[in-house]
Amino acid sequence: MSQTKDISSEPVKACIFDLDGLLLDSEDIYTDIFNDLLKPYTSTPLPWTVKARQQSRGEDGYEDLLHWVLHQDTVPYFKSKVVKQENRFEACRPLPGVLRLLYNLKNARNIFRGARDIELAIASSTSRRLFGKKTKYNLGLKSFFPTDCCVLANHLDEKKLKEKPAPDIFLEALRCINEEHLLRPKDLTLPLEIKPADCLVFEDSISGVAAARAAGMRVCWVPHPGLRRVCKGMEQLVLAGRMKEVNEKLSGMTKDAMPAEGRWLKNVRTKWVKWDLPNETSSNAQELRAKDQKYESIMSEDGWAEMLGSLKHFDYGKYGILGTKHAMR
Repeated sequence: MSQTKDISSEPVKACIFDLDGLLLDSEDIYTDIFNDLLKPYTSTPLPWTVKARQQSRGEDGYEDLLHWVLHQDTVPYFKSKVVKQENRFEACRPLPGVLRLLYNLKNARNIFRGARDIELAIASSTSRRLFGKKTKYNLGLKSFFPTDCCVLANHLDEKKLKEKPAPDIFLEALRCINEEHLLRPKDLTLPLEIKPADCLVFEDSISGVAAARAAGMRVCWVPHPGLRRVCKGMEQLVLAGRMKEVNEKLSGMTKDAMPAEGRWLKNVRTKWVKWDLPNETSSNAQELRAKDQKYESIMSEDGWAEMLGSLKHFDYGKYGILGTKHAMR
């Protein structure tokens, strides 16, 4: 979707959050599970050039993952192996800055006329079952979101909606926000319906950014350190939602790192050559985040998207979110 209107001074009325790798450190757990399951086929840790194309893309993402190791398992069969590891997600914890941001947004109002509360929602490709596992020991995080404003994979299946990078999940989250808002006492000084351009999406994946842009929403991209490194020089493409171009570049980087014969031979275990792109796993992800304490914010050329290094660096004033009551520092 092409967005040309200058919205830099428009206050945000709703914030929609992805879950995995954005609110919780579950992406690192996924990486460890994938590495464990793929050990019979490669000794190389899953590189971010591949994981970037797998994130939040459902069956298509799993197909990219299996193609990387020339693995002939079907996607449903491989996913069933992942499901058997689901108890590992109970170890999920909030990422740096998450609880502070959610607390401040919950206690904030925007600068729109009489000032209205900021609506919060989750839009995640995870299933209800896994959502329960991931939030089992994170009830504080879960409490910031109304139950009816948590749109998950089952929701998409029931309504026959498409996964990211289609905009469906974010538009459905907005529909839930507006529906939930209608149940409250009316304030006739405020418009009842929130529009897509009034929303700010928080995402960590390339496909999530593309979905938010396609929905006509603003977006804050907060990539994992490993994803940020392999996307260096491509930030504007990601922020513009040009996922196909980014994936083509990432695919070329992955192929260049593999021996030619390893690209085509099937049922042959190939030892990949070493290369200089980082293969971060959960064992060193925390160390990488600690090293990169300050990240430069990058704004898209049209002003509709921003890249942040951490949610700790979110600028409330830039999005018209002011007057936080009892702000958490």
